Amino acid sequence: MYDIIVIGGGPAALSAIQYAHGKQLKAVMLCETLGGKVDWIQRQAGDEQQLPFPGVDMVRPLINWMSQHTDYVMRDRVRSVAEGLNGFEVTTDRMGYCLL
Repeated sequence: MYDIIVIGGGPAALSAIQYAHGKQLKAVMLCETLGGKVDWIQRQAGDEQQLPFPGVDMVRPLINWMSQHTDYVMRDRVRSVAEGLNGFEVTTDRMGYCLL
């Protein structure tokens, strides 16, 4: 059982798991890769003149933090999330399911 299960490995997920760690919650992040789509060139819609935002530079400190806290990460693909009698069940490819 976990207090928090974070699904995904992008910037928001990395921030959420770091916050949960700081609050001493039992948490886990389920993702296939860390960083999400930050290596894609990011531009605001309709503003072709804007320079690309270097997202990978912003996320690198969070990824470095995660490399020191590997017990918070499970490399797996989430297949479903369902509400059960005692909380939520998250089904994954490798692990089966875990409870929240």
